[in-house]
Amino acid sequence: MKIKSGFIIREVAGKNVAVATGELSRSFNGMITLNDTAKFIFESFQQETTVEEVVQAVLAKFDIDEVTAKKDVQTLVDQLKGANLFS
Repeated sequence: MKIKSGFIIREVAGKNVAVATGELSRSFNGMITLNDTAKFIFESFQQETTVEEVVQAVLAKFDIDEVTAKKDVQTLVDQLKGANLFS
C-alpha cells in the first residue's frame, strides 16, 4: 500500500497537517490533521509498505502495545481509504 504522491506534511500553529500539492490538490483540497503517531504512520505509507510492516515500525518507535498499534494503524488506513488517498 502507498499513499498517492503529492502530499506534504507541515507544522501549522503547533499541529501536524498533511496537504495535497500539484495535481493531487485538484481531487483533494483539504487538510489532514495528524498527531505524532498518525504523522509517523502517514509518512510510513508514503512509500510502498504493508499494514503489518507499519505496525512493527510503530511498535519499534513508540511505547505502545501491539493491540493498540494495530488499531491505530488500521483506523488511519480506513480513513485514508475512505478518502481515496491510496494509489
